[in-house]
Amino acid sequence: MKIRLVLLLALGAISTSFGSTWIEGAGNIGDAPAVSPGQNTIGNSGSLSTIRGKFRFDDVDVFKIQITNPATFRATTVGLAGTLDTQLFLFFENGLGVTHNDDDPGTNSIQSTITGQFVPSPGIYYLAITQYNRDAKSAADRFLWNNTPFNTERQPDGPGAAEPWTNWSIEPLLDGDYEISLTGADFAEFGQTPPPPQENIWVESVDAAQLLPGQMTIGEGHLIRIDGNLIGINDADMFCIHIDNPAEFRASTIGQIDFDSQLFLFDGQGFGVTSNDDDPGISGSWSIITSQFVTQPGDYYLAIARKGQDPKGPSGEIWLDEPSATERQPDGPGAAEAITGWSNQGAGRGGPYSIILTGAKFCTQGSMLVTPTSYELIRGTPVSGGLAEMAFSDNLYNVVAPGITISSSQDAVEATFSANLTVSNPAELRLLAESRGTSQSLRQIVEVFDWAANAWVIVDSQQLPAGSNPDLALNIDILSIPNVISPSRKVSARIRVKATGPVLSFPWRWSGDQVGWLVRTQ
Repeated sequence: MKIRLVLLLALGAISTSFGSTWIEGAGNIGDAPAVSPGQNTIGNSGSLSTIRGKFRFDDVDVFKIQITNPATFRATTVGLAGTLDTQLFLFFENGLGVTHNDDDPGTNSIQSTITGQFVPSPGIYYLAITQYNRDAKSAADRFLWNNTPFNTERQPDGPGAAEPWTNWSIEPLLDGDYEISLTGADFAEFGQTPPPPQENIWVESVDAAQLLPGQMTIGEGHLIRIDGNLIGINDADMFCIHIDNPAEFRASTIGQIDFDSQLFLFDGQGFGVTSNDDDPGISGSWSIITSQFVTQPGDYYLAIARKGQDPKGPSGEIWLDEPSATERQPDGPGAAEAITGWSNQGAGRGGPYSIILTGAKFCTQGSMLVTPTSYELIRGTPVSGGLAEMAFSDNLYNVVAPGITISSSQDAVEATFSANLTVSNPAELRLLAESRGTSQSLRQIVEVFDWAANAWVIVDSQQLPAGSNPDLALNIDILSIPNVISPSRKVSARIRVKATGPVLSFPWRWSGDQVGWLVRTQ
């Protein structure tokens, strides 16, 4: 067994210019692949001095680099990866191993250093970083390097030493940031380095729906994580995601939760695609689904539930309960049917969760949804719901009855909503509002605030739908309205509702499903 001696050097972070640094996922291309050709590094500085990245659950990151001077080549994580127990591997373009180190020979710390001592010539190489004990294997499932000695830099010496690397051993590992410092190296491709990636995380702000259309994920670039909370024993959360790269798709709760989870994936019509209860690679109650049954890009619905809470079609459960430690296509009595409900037989506790994703993007791409952070009911009588029900178009309503008016200039319902944008000059800004009434004699007026004029500006006025009619869903371009964003990046909207004709049943109701702002930054 490896003794995990933490001996970190008192080194500050190496100061590097952006031009000589590669940040994993630059240009929003996502997580670095675990196999060749890795993630291409692009720059025009003449040297690559730093690679910065992030481990996500049992992650392996591979980067395509150019070694310009084997005599001075060096790659190290010593002092640059917190308390992570790193390993470094170097491969030729054909996948054959060049050199590897687990524990730095100079300090015997759990971080790693490789040099040019086994690099025969300048050229393109693949640099891989893992955590102990995730090791390189060949197609014949043989290790390229032996596990020991740990604190020695070595050429391949395992049973697969003469074979190309194609995969890695399985090991549940930690999340964490790392940095690799390099000398004698350059970017693999000459060009303008893309901008740093955005941290594209979706946070469940109200309880996500259990059935289609789930909760819409909205943002720019790749979706790397979904954070949420299973709040009741029979709760299940469903999210719309876009799988843009089926070959790389993966969703996992490994190392992210402390309860027994299940993951399910459905296609755009709600038919089951794949599911897993217990991760096949390790012993435990975490879940992982992969690309093996995802055949094409498109919008999908990803659901999480605790053990025993299973999706159903009209004929019964879509997946059988066993085998639990296998990723499977639908195999239950409802296998050929779209999801219509859940078994409501959840077991054990739930709680907060994170789902880590690769190969996926936000379901609505190119914009970020900003939900209201404040709500004031100026006039009206609360019936049910509130601010949380206004965050998403999910048929969860904030219901308000008319209030007392003392003049004809007052409306029986008046409410304001506000939020703070992350940018002051977006490329596009749209106001979303979705609502309905209990009578078609109700008129809704929607306004936005002009901060310079200190006045409300009407952007829509029309009768509300009622009965079996669908909600009135507004998507209004408001960027052209002067001073709609305050100097502190605040935006506000107001909704007023009044009766414009006879109402057969009183008191009438206004039901708001959503108020929000769609922001596109570029």
